[in-house]
Amino acid sequence: MRLNIQPCLAGAQTARGLVMIIDVFRAGNTAAALLNRGAPRVLPVADLDEAKAIKASHPDWLLIGEREGRKPEGFDMNNSPDQAARLNLVNRPTIMTTSAGTRGLLAAAPGADVLVMATLVNAWAAAALARNLQPAYITLVPIGLAAEAPAIEDQVVAKYIAALIQGESPDYRLTARAMLRGRGADRLRRLGQWRDLAYCLRLDRLAFVPKAEMEKGRLVLRSHYP
Repeated sequence: MRLNIQPCLAGAQTARGLVMIIDVFRAGNTAAALLNRGAPRVLPVADLDEAKAIKASHPDWLLIGEREGRKPEGFDMNNSPDQAARLNLVNRPTIMTTSAGTRGLLAAAPGADVLVMATLVNAWAAAALARNLQPAYITLVPIGLAAEAPAIEDQVVAKYIAALIQGESPDYRLTARAMLRGRGADRLRRLGQWRDLAYCLRLDRLAFVPKAEMEKGRLVLRSHYP
């Protein structure tokens, strides 16, 4: 297996093989929390207007997202893993648009053989998937701030997962400390999103990864257990 770490949107656009989009604060954690609470699928969308249009056609679906960390006008919920973890979403699909993670998924989809999201909350599952598949290429994409600038939390989690894939035993404490020093953590603190910050530090709480598949011409995320 050849493993590369390619940051930001540019990295997603050229990713190949088994591709893991890593958006720690917060889309990767939110998508996993939504699926864990029963959402049959999560629809990642890049554009606010497109997300609202899907919601208009399916008013019973949940519409969540953020821009600059805040809930857009007309949305049901912010991009919050802590809030998502408190919902009952059985039989309720979810529409999701964020500044970085959903953009990364859509950019990576054309070149990926297998496309998933991964964070600390499912790091073991992500590594197990790679070991089980034994793909020729693995691309980890720490998507960064607004998918344009590197983010330390995404970078260190990418390195943590890479180490697991390679059979090493990375230090969780060092990873968590680095995450807390970054601009992403500072923004969550500034916006008072302390519960989300705590959620994103959880390690191996979920045994699945959100896996992207095409369905009726649209990318959707579903739970995948390695």
